[in-house]
Amino acid sequence: MIYKTNKTNEYDASDLELKSSQEEEKPLSNKVDEIFRPPRGTGEIKNYFGEKFLSKDNLIKLDEKLSKYCENIIGLHDNWDDQGSKAITIEIWNYTTALLRKILYNLWYNGFNISIPLVLPNTDGSFDIYWEPGEFELLINIPSNRMELVHMYGEKSGSPEYELEARINYELVQGVIVEWIKKIL
Repeated sequence: MIYKTNKTNEYDASDLELKSSQEEEKPLSNKVDEIFRPPRGTGEIKNYFGEKFLSKDNLIKLDEKLSKYCENIIGLHDNWDDQGSKAITIEIWNYTTALLRKILYNLWYNGFNISIPLVLPNTDGSFDIYWEPGEFELLINIPSNRMELVHMYGEKSGSPEYELEARINYELVQGVIVEWIKKIL
């Protein structure tokens, strides 16, 4: 038997979006027990999240992977590659991971089982978010200067008509990437 939850216990994708890079310090997996707690009442409750890939396990895996990346990246000083590289700042890390979380939360919420990508520093202080799961390849470069445009390049394996290449404002990246991935998968 399935009961509908009342409006106060429903969640939608906007509930999962980070409002700013400052909220990066509070990952969703820390709130996951509250989200997955069924509403008060009797009977079997349909766990809407359980039917999607926005699962407690995926959220915890994402937090663990980003923490591991962070340990190895944050604090890299100027010239960390002995060839004149720029330091990696926590501000750009938070900016990058906030975007990645928004993209993954949206895709997982909508039923797309997409893997967690690599997050790599560049010598100019920027970050690359890189997916290569087999079906497609996608590279998003987040510049160290928030006023610069984000560069994206993606292609679906064996389908050049689905190539994506753009330089756009940070605020538009999530929507473009999510729609592109939905189209190709």
